[in-house]
Amino acid sequence: MIAPFNQKFSEAFDPRSNNFDLIRIVAACLVIFSHAFPLLALTYEPIAELTNHYETGGGFAVNAFIVISGFLICRSLERATIISYAWSRFLRIVPALAAVTLAQMFVLGPIFTTVSLPDYFSNTSTWSQLKNLTIFNMQFRLETIFMDVPFAQIVNNPLWTLPIESFFYICLPLAFFVGLKGRKYFWLVPVSCLTGLYVMGLSGCSFADQCGASLWTLQHYTTLRLACFFSLGASIWIYRHSIPHSGWIAAGLVVVLALLPTTYLFVRDVVFAVFYSYLVVYAGCLPKLHIKTYEKLGDLSYGTYIVGWPVQQSILTIFGTSINPYVFGLVAIPPSLVLAYFMWNYVEKPALALKYHPVFSKTMRREA
Repeated sequence: MIAPFNQKFSEAFDPRSNNFDLIRIVAACLVIFSHAFPLLALTYEPIAELTNHYETGGGFAVNAFIVISGFLICRSLERATIISYAWSRFLRIVPALAAVTLAQMFVLGPIFTTVSLPDYFSNTSTWSQLKNLTIFNMQFRLETIFMDVPFAQIVNNPLWTLPIESFFYICLPLAFFVGLKGRKYFWLVPVSCLTGLYVMGLSGCSFADQCGASLWTLQHYTTLRLACFFSLGASIWIYRHSIPHSGWIAAGLVVVLALLPTTYLFVRDVVFAVFYSYLVVYAGCLPKLHIKTYEKLGDLSYGTYIVGWPVQQSILTIFGTSINPYVFGLVAIPPSLVLAYFMWNYVEKPALALKYHPVFSKTMRREA
């Protein structure tokens, strides 16, 4: 049944029963499937073809991740002190990132290196992987491994999103600090981001021409584009008591997006960001789809996302690049999920339990 206009997001959202985990794991698997095509040096990707090359499956997935992050992280910030908020963000990102980084250095490297182990461990690029732990200095290249694939030496390209998302985690408390928490002013954040994206589009900026980079080498166009999704997700939380959670609105937005022309992409970027953000949070707040098998496994989305690329590069190195891209995309998902399962149970879950350390327990509440 389509929800009526008088139901708001505040009424639709249930912190203990929602679809956000399900959306995130589907998005993580979509990233792996989408990467199968460029990893084989193919010039097409099926979802890009369906959208007239506006967005890839991986792009849709990352946008969904960022929208959900904005919605839930804004909720988290409202319910915690700055110290506990920062500690939670650290525990959510760094332990799993550290595990993957060490696995890349001490497992993948020795297995797939084309040089002797002494030469491998004396190579500066091997130890530069530890810079990943700073989050804002990601090292995607690990020399001497994955040498016979199209993306030679690129050990984990999807990590590029982590510095951007972490930057947003820093900016959100600053926005609260300067008084934008109130419903009267927070709308200035997404409006500013969307206006900036529109202006950058008029200036010719795009994925192909980022129009520069700043801070921690954050590329301007991509960072600002994702900032639109993050701030819109946060705004839906801030204005949850006023924004309708309506299936009629959602259906209308889907129709408009399907009919929206692909010309004047800078206009489409703005419209797409607003509509897509609503649709993602709308779906997340629908009555929960219970999938008992997945619910027993835990939250595998982050682990799946950060291990998918190394798994795919390993498969190509072992079996060659003549594999069908659709088969490749699907075959790479199960081992990624298995690794994510172990990551969740032996790294992420124990790390997140530290949120309730006595130092923080008085100010922390369990997040949805």
